[in-house]
Amino acid sequence: MLTLVAAIASGVAAIAAVIALVIPFIIRKLDKKEKRQELLEEYDIRKSMDIFPMSHEEREFYTQREILKNKLKKIKK
Repeated sequence: MLTLVAAIASGVAAIAAVIALVIPFIIRKLDKKEKRQELLEEYDIRKSMDIFPMSHEEREFYTQREILKNKLKKIKK
């Protein structure tokens, strides 16, 4: 009986250890997906606001849009 309890406790400890290792990776993946979605939404907003000819403010706008585009490329699905 005592060995059965020890085996169950050992099994539970092993499962808890695996869960403790996996959860941070899941959280990181969800954060990465959320960040990508935020960048994509901001990029789409800026993309839909194309205006020519460009003033200084507009040039800054397009620069920021390209920066967002590059960040989106770095954060893959």
